[in-house]
Amino acid sequence: AVLQYHRHTGQFGELLAITSQDSQRFYGAPVPDSELAIHQAALRINAGRAVDFEFVEAQGMSLLLSSSISHGCSALEFDFEVVAGLGGAAAVIAEPDPASSTVYVVSQGDASLVTLQQSLRFDSLGYVLGGGCGGLNDTCLEFLPRSTLSQAAISTGRATQTSTGWGFSLLGGAAALRWGSMDEASGKRHLEVQTVMPRNELVCGGVPPVEGAFGLFPASCQTVSFTVSVAQSVPSGFFVTEPTVDAGGGLSFEVSPLTVGTAEVSVTATDSAGGESRSGKVAITVINVNHPPTFSVNDVDGGVGLGLQELVFATGLKPGPVHEGMQELSWASPLNYTQQLLFESAPEVSIRPAGSDPATGQPVYEGVVTFQAKEGVAFASLVTVVLRDNGPRDRLRGDNGVSDPQSFFITVQAVNKVPQFQLSVEGIVINEGLGEQRIPGFATNIDSGGDAEAQNVTFTISSLTRLSGLFPADQLFTSFNVTVDGELTFEVAESFNGDFVIELTLRDDGGSDFGGTDSLTIPFYLNVSAVNSFPNFTSPTVIELSETMVEEVFEYPRIATNISALPLDEASKPLQFVITSNSAPELFVQQPSVSPDATLSLSLVPYASGQATLTLALRDDTGAVGIPTAILVSVLPVNNPPTFRLSKQVAAVEGSGRTSVHDFVRDIVAGPPPEG
Repeated sequence: AVLQYHRHTGQFGELLAITSQDSQRFYGAPVPDSELAIHQAALRINAGRAVDFEFVEAQGMSLLLSSSISHGCSALEFDFEVVAGLGGAAAVIAEPDPASSTVYVVSQGDASLVTLQQSLRFDSLGYVLGGGCGGLNDTCLEFLPRSTLSQAAISTGRATQTSTGWGFSLLGGAAALRWGSMDEASGKRHLEVQTVMPRNELVCGGVPPVEGAFGLFPASCQTVSFTVSVAQSVPSGFFVTEPTVDAGGGLSFEVSPLTVGTAEVSVTATDSAGGESRSGKVAITVINVNHPPTFSVNDVDGGVGLGLQELVFATGLKPGPVHEGMQELSWASPLNYTQQLLFESAPEVSIRPAGSDPATGQPVYEGVVTFQAKEGVAFASLVTVVLRDNGPRDRLRGDNGVSDPQSFFITVQAVNKVPQFQLSVEGIVINEGLGEQRIPGFATNIDSGGDAEAQNVTFTISSLTRLSGLFPADQLFTSFNVTVDGELTFEVAESFNGDFVIELTLRDDGGSDFGGTDSLTIPFYLNVSAVNSFPNFTSPTVIELSETMVEEVFEYPRIATNISALPLDEASKPLQFVITSNSAPELFVQQPSVSPDATLSLSLVPYASGQATLTLALRDDTGAVGIPTAILVSVLPVNNPPTFRLSKQVAAVEGSGRTSVHDFVRDIVAGPPPEG
């Protein structure tokens, strides 16, 4: 039979099918027996000796699953317009005697125990009802109302003696049924109801329990509460949630993560009347459990043709929490990896120190894989590793010194080969100040890395070092270029000299991923020999002056201007301006000269005129002379007045006619000798 809870009677009974119209008419009120006889129809299930059932919803169907000793497992589909009142059934059990015809059902939610009796059903005239359970004269499990123990019967906290002679205990929280032992005196077997009562529910009774009932209940009771205190010796933070004891006597607490040791607590009970018990002490011991080591893996990339390679594949290796920091770590063997035939040297994993955790100071390690791939093959290998520590291994205690497996890929990639070239000379020797230099064929046998690598290449200076001299190396060149054909063109900065090492680098555009090489560097020497230097300066190109009638000296201050500085290595060299040539020395009483402060002195011959080209230059203390500059000195002629001398006295006779006086004017001169 399928049972339902009858809300009016407060009891479990049979599931009775009734029309919607009649259900509404009887809603909320007892259904008269006469009406039930006409309208109700009990739902019967041929399940045999049922021991358990479950109601489930699956794919839009409502199914009742039953488990039977005699019929096995069966599923029945419910298809009603309205299904109400089902609830609470927790367990079903049949009589242990095969000849018996009684089945019991207990309700957890409604605290009821229902008795079903296998029997034939008869109508009001005494005829056997046919088809009630699947066929004529079938026996059915019939609900026996007289033996039902309901919530009303046990609400007083005591058991009820039913007409069948069974003694029942409380049914609140019922979860299962089982048969107890046989009472030899009465010949009765006890039916035990297993209950699950909430721990915070204290069962109290107002009257003594009925004799023969299962369980002893106090006549009256008080509420009891517990106080738990933690000893001062327990370190702060030992518990996340400190220990408590509930009214049912249950102890609960939560220990802080990674905490081990012993905590002493005291427990005191206090009843609602003010009574207090003695304190009881208990030691809560948290046993040290070996935790698995931890680490993180990452994929690694290697290259073809790179020989033995060593790559970091795991970081953050730790044996466990801080208190396990002294444990030793090792990788489990043998190592599991794929593509075994493509390795020249099989992968091996190892562990090496990698500093310490800044937060805890605990040593941290990293995992290294070493391998050598076969030449000319690119591939990927999946490697699986397991990390172990040397801590305890008591499985019953929960020790676990082995990590979960973790996997990473070794990817061996085709790599860029190093470009090649050679230098035709090991060093270059030039003099200072020669301007642009060109050396064809300076770099030879230029190769980007093989026929398979048609790449662009460029030459650059990767390093420039001064071996001797005073000039900064990074300013040595005003231009430097090596073409892809190997021709070198360069120009050394003005006045620079010294010895230098230049590192010339050839680079292709293939990159350096996965251990490839995209450059080759070869050094060469450059010697720039020093030469004697002189400053540049500016002087007038023409000096004009007029001839003089007497010997006279003319001075021209700062005859040289814009004098440039000497190179660093000659900055302290003494210099003197000199006149290195004179095209007309006859114009000068004394040869022209230049004083240390660059003042030009000219001493002219009286009444001399004409042009003289002077060359002005700087001379150092070795007698060497710099590049001279020409100055044209132009002495312009001047027209001087003639001179003469007259007789002091002339006498004439009156009436003597025309008189001529010889030598009246004497010493007549037209001018200076050039004008005479």
